[in-house]
Amino acid sequence: MTVGERIKKLRTEQHMTQEECADKLGVSRQSLSGWENGRIIPEFRSIIAVCDLFHVSFDEMVREDETVVAHLIENGDIVENGKRIIRRISFFAYLTIWAIVIAVFWIAGGGNDIVYATVAYDVILGTLTAVESFLIGCDREMGKKKWFLTLFYGAMYFLAGSLTMDLADYLISGDLHLPDFVYVLPGLMISLAGISAGEIWSLIRKRTGRKRQKKEENH
Repeated sequence: MTVGERIKKLRTEQHMTQEECADKLGVSRQSLSGWENGRIIPEFRSIIAVCDLFHVSFDEMVREDETVVAHLIENGDIVENGKRIIRRISFFAYLTIWAIVIAVFWIAGGGNDIVYATVAYDVILGTLTAVESFLIGCDREMGKKKWFLTLFYGAMYFLAGSLTMDLADYLISGDLHLPDFVYVLPGLMISLAGISAGEIWSLIRKRTGRKRQKKEENH
């Protein structure tokens, strides 16, 4: 039995018209008719809504319909690939801007340390790290491993300071100092705050979605 046939069977067993059923699912009657006739393949969210409406499991609804299963798997792969691409673009954007910050310091001839620290560290790198880590915090698929990225951002802050102000000081004075690991702290703290904020925002959105879904079911 196809998903469309199962939807029609469940609907008729509940003595619902297509109009009534479509209204409860939040779709048009034409869409519901297309599902039942097999002309349209329902999307994942629509199938979930049908399962909730008629109190059947997702597995029971789709397992006999190979076309729908293949469609859902294909769409799932597309979404997952899209997320991977976005993660990579975001990561390389961070590295690119980070490298530009280093390059600008040397192009400007070493600059003034105070000005560089204020503009590059507090504004550019700080904002960049906060935004990047917030997006990572919103990504629930990364799980607990996202917290290890705070070490990465701490290391990038350390490298930025070592390759600019510390290296410039060495070239001017000739004195070689031990690496100043204090540079690590801003990266750690900002990324930790950003990931935490992203986690909280993700949870708020998830709970809001559940409340909205319950209200729709009650109506």
